[in-house]
Amino acid sequence: MINFTEECDLKILSKFLDPILNVLYGALETKFKEFQVSGKKLVLENIITEIASLADKIEDKFAPYYEKFMPYLKFIAQNINQKEYRLLRGKAIECISLIGMCVPRERFFQDADEVMQMLLKTQTGEEEVAADDVSYSYYINAWGRICRILGKEFAKYLPVVMPPVMRAAEQKAEISVIDEDDVEAQEQDGDWTFMNLTGDKQNVGIKTAGLDEKADALDILRTYAQELKEEFVPYVEPVMKLMVETLGFFVHEGCRQNAAGAIPRLLEVAKTRGHPYLLEMWRFVYPKLMQSLSDEPDPDTLGDKLGCLAESVVVVGTDALTVQDIEEIFKALETDLEEYFTRAGERMSKAF
Repeated sequence: MINFTEECDLKILSKFLDPILNVLYGALETKFKEFQVSGKKLVLENIITEIASLADKIEDKFAPYYEKFMPYLKFIAQNINQKEYRLLRGKAIECISLIGMCVPRERFFQDADEVMQMLLKTQTGEEEVAADDVSYSYYINAWGRICRILGKEFAKYLPVVMPPVMRAAEQKAEISVIDEDDVEAQEQDGDWTFMNLTGDKQNVGIKTAGLDEKADALDILRTYAQELKEEFVPYVEPVMKLMVETLGFFVHEGCRQNAAGAIPRLLEVAKTRGHPYLLEMWRFVYPKLMQSLSDEPDPDTLGDKLGCLAESVVVVGTDALTVQDIEEIFKALETDLEEYFTRAGERMSKAF
């Protein structure tokens, strides 16, 4: 069902929304009652995942069904807090935030506040969730969506939500050197990726578990900056420092791409403190961004970094660039274009 709704054309899917959602509601109601009696959660988790997937797909077309589904999801999020049910709770929170994006802000506001108050308890009370908990990423991503819905009203939650988001965004890559004879055994652990860089029996292993969450957290910080503007000023310096450092995080392209996307938004936040502060931050960012352009091995990520440079110049203004800066930028663009046409020529020669 999940695969069907994700792949089905929206025009076709829209014709069958009422019967599909009525069946899902009946299944949710039945399996929730069974869960209360038996504690069996697997089918209930899958139903909630399908509801979330469908809401994400059909967006505002889900609005007529909001009142039917929200009470069950809120009950699970607010009351099912035993450790063995944290994945179920995380999925419910994800679903709430996705459904909330399907309705007008005013309609979701009260529910959003209740959910946020519940989520904040997980970081301030006895329920605090560890970074490696299965529901951790669900919470952080839900905060990002709720921020987009509430806008600047979300700022009051920043003192509590920022520490866990920063912890996720600051995760480091774990790298080990492993003999070729041991690689096969280690590869059975899906958390590791191995590369032979020297041609000998030594392999470099990179623990990739957690890096997708790091990329998500970086993107959520971008969302906070974009939505909250001047309300985000107290956090702009440490977040900008993290983003600039992440431009060189070569074990994960998504992290570098999201860092590049966040920098112009953070400069917009800095701009709310006045032009001198903006220029000071730009002089910190600029040399490191230019260095990362010359070091970037991935063409797609290079495109994101060039976009970052262009957007940043629009934010800071051309008066922030010296003659030397402009010459350096054009030289970098010339180099990138030469490399692009070289790669294009190589592809053409291989094709023929």
